[in-house]
Amino acid sequence: MSSIENAVPHAKLSPAKGLIVLICVIAVISGFIALSMSLNIHNFWPAFLFVLYWASIDQARTDRLLADALGAAVGMALAYCLWIMQSVGMLMTVVVLLALVFAIYCTIMSWLPSIINTATMLFLTVCTIPAINSHVPFVELASALGLGIFVFGGLGLLAAWCAQRRAQAAS
Repeated sequence: MSSIENAVPHAKLSPAKGLIVLICVIAVISGFIALSMSLNIHNFWPAFLFVLYWASIDQARTDRLLADALGAAVGMALAYCLWIMQSVGMLMTVVVLLALVFAIYCTIMSWLPSIINTATMLFLTVCTIPAINSHVPFVELASALGLGIFVFGGLGLLAAWCAQRRAQAAS
């Protein structure tokens, strides 16, 4: 096992409980895809990228949900600005590049971590991939991200609330 795997405590599940968790995950993902499709959101990968980041890097900690959500949104917005930069004048190009340099410097210095963080850089990187940003409207990507934050963040908050209530009842 790597040092990262050793640093993250994992609850050992029995095969039966693992199967129940798998069925719940499949149901949630299927429901999310159905909801996305019903809202005419066909590129729902930003939601899954967000939940992957939040659940794996920040262990789905509810105290990190807002910062991760804002960071993802800022990263996507910066990527959009870089994308439209091609069609605007020189002054806007300079403004966008300065904003990008500022965001990178904030990341290096750990300034404004509530809005400029690792999630920002992840979404900035992924959303600037030419195969993504040249064929998909950013409004759809932002809608998918917002829906994912709402649904998966809401489920995370609900799970944390239920766990807290269960712990209070046990004590």
